[in-house]
Amino acid sequence: MAKASQGPRFARSDIRYWQKVVFQRVRRRKGKEDKSKHFSVQLQFASRREEFNLRTANRAAAAGRACEIFDHLKVNGWAATLTKFKLGPEPKATGSVETVGDLNEAIQATTSGRGRTLSEYIRSFRRIVAGAFGIDDLKKNDYRAGGRTSWIERIHSIRLEKITPQVVQS
Repeated sequence: MAKASQGPRFARSDIRYWQKVVFQRVRRRKGKEDKSKHFSVQLQFASRREEFNLRTANRAAAAGRACEIFDHLKVNGWAATLTKFKLGPEPKATGSVETVGDLNEAIQATTSGRGRTLSEYIRSFRRIVAGAFGIDDLKKNDYRAGGRTSWIERIHSIRLEKITPQVVQS
């Protein structure tokens, strides 16, 4: 018997091949399915398999990036491909995060977590620092006249080395 036709098959150098291969990761949390916004691809080469986040919600763009990663992998091998496409950005040099504001910016730039959770953590950290350094100002709730902005600027200008466990506990 002849095998049922599954449509045309494309070479890995063809973008149409990668459009069928890219997928959105599905995770199950508390009984619910949570579909990733970005596409991923799983590549296997030289007895090794890795999954790459393609960092785009557009299937055509994801297919192009997957093709680019695979071509790079064939030519340069796993080490160079992982360094170029999988590993995160280089961390900033130590000492570049000196104030509370710098820390908040660094966290926001490197965190890919949920936005609401991150903003709650930052807000709580500001509240702790404000209490430890006596910056509790009644104008902090006055966002129209710039009271909140000046309150945040005062907190963000505090140097991290001044925040010690003794200061926070007092």
